[in-house]
Amino acid sequence: MYRHVLWDWNGTLLDDAWLSLEVINRMLGKRGLPEVDAEVYGQVFGFPLERYCRRIGFDLERESFTALSDQFSLLYEARRLECGLRAGARSVLAAVTRLGVGQSVLSAYEQDALVSLVGHFGLSGFFAEVVGVDNQHGSGKVELGERWFRGSGWVAGEVILVGDTLHDLEVAAAMGVDCALIPSGHQHRHRLDGQGVAVLGELEDLLTLLA
Repeated sequence: MYRHVLWDWNGTLLDDAWLSLEVINRMLGKRGLPEVDAEVYGQVFGFPLERYCRRIGFDLERESFTALSDQFSLLYEARRLECGLRAGARSVLAAVTRLGVGQSVLSAYEQDALVSLVGHFGLSGFFAEVVGVDNQHGSGKVELGERWFRGSGWVAGEVILVGDTLHDLEVAAAMGVDCALIPSGHQHRHRLDGQGVAVLGELEDLLTLLA
């Protein structure tokens, strides 16, 4: 049924929820704000990121979202290579390729950083395109996805977007393509369940959707 898999990156292929939590807690601690655990983080993380920052405790009347986002990016990028791929990621990418199904990446991660990290893990050869946003604020993924789809040559039923957050579902809906979600730690599974799309237990479960 599907001829192309459009992968999200952060959380979906890259195991980085733990790092995002550590960076956020470092930023909260420097401001004398209560740190959060993985349970709270998974309950409140989401897009737009500005709303998430407010919910997790930052006072955006005292400092700008842009300044917070820039600081997060600086701290995250300094440690990004501590992250690994999610369990099974490389073998699933190889299996999808063997099925003759194309693959690309669509991410709210900044383009140059995204391309660099995909290359660091030796995954570039799996993807027809690696597409990120032009900012460090996690914005513009919906528009980016719509533009990618218009230029892709695929029709809606041929593409499935695989992500780990409700924002990925929003992106897929805007594109008019199917979606499968996988819990990553960025958002709890109960937030993903009941949305009318497949929720994968592990990346390998995607292969059953492609058979």
